[in-house]
Amino acid sequence: LTVGFLSNNTNVAVLIGDDTKITAANITGSAKAITDIWVITVAASLAAGSSGASIGGAITAIDSSNVILMKTGDRVVFTATDSISLLAENDQALTLISTSASASSGVAVGGTVAVIVIDDTTTARTGSYNTFKAGNEIRLSAADTEKLINILVSVSGSTGTATVAGTLGVVITESATLAQAGDYNNWETVNGDILILADSSISQIFIITALAVSSGQVAAGATVAVYVFNQSVKALTGAECVF
Repeated sequence: LTVGFLSNNTNVAVLIGDDTKITAANITGSAKAITDIWVITVAASLAAGSSGASIGGAITAIDSSNVILMKTGDRVVFTATDSISLLAENDQALTLISTSASASSGVAVGGTVAVIVIDDTTTARTGSYNTFKAGNEIRLSAADTEKLINILVSVSGSTGTATVAGTLGVVITESATLAQAGDYNNWETVNGDILILADSSISQIFIITALAVSSGQVAAGATVAVYVFNQSVKALTGAECVF
């Protein structure tokens, strides 16, 4: 039996305090996290006796949380001859490969269980009464990119009485992406665009298999997959903004 547990908690924040005043050619605030996680678990068992039993199992649990925040306080004044960019970015890749194999001349049982919980929050926000003046573009952007590959395999073989193989995969994903201009903001640009962007891109691949082979009396294989996905993507402006 193989048991694995992974906990990932990432917090990245860029905070600009109240009443800050900055004058420059370009003004950029960027909070960004890049995570690339691989988890591989393998369990194998073999029993050669005529009355023996072989049990192989792999249990994996992953808890991943990313909080990315780009935020300005109240009454912030930015003046740029070129551009102003306030960016929050989360780039996450997670690959899980979990396998179990069991072989016996008696009874063979193989099982693979994986539970994955992902909770990501990506926020770019300005406070109240912010004033931005730029020669070109003003950009407030929150971007979330997530890639999940989940491969579960259970194989069981017996020349005796029975063989059983099973896989159970549970994935719970919570994703919130927010770009928000605060109340009473005043943004002006001479030649560029004003952009408030919230972008979320999530791709997930699941391969779940169970194979049971017996030359005896009973062979049973089963797969169960449970998937819960909640995604929120918002681009908002506060009250009485002037752009």
